[in-house]
Amino acid sequence: LAVPRTQKAIPASRTIRTKLTTIDITLEELKRKEWGRPGSSPGIAEEMRSIIEGLREMVSGLELCIDAAMDDDSDDRREGERDGN
Repeated sequence: LAVPRTQKAIPASRTIRTKLTTIDITLEELKRKEWGRPGSSPGIAEEMRSIIEGLREMVSGLELCIDAAMDDDSDDRREGERDGN
């Protein structure tokens, strides 16, 4: 039983990139938030901003990995087309 597709498939890389962009935007919004309670140490807010910045760096690194993988896939596909595969 095959279900006919009426829409083109969305590449996984695009879906992952969209999710990473959403995460990055959310982290940027969290970075601007005032952290801590009234009277709490200002170090808490700085620690949260530091954690958030670390997470944003991880997201950026994942985006670079996806770009590299997409480039590799494109190169492999071109080689296969040249070879007649």
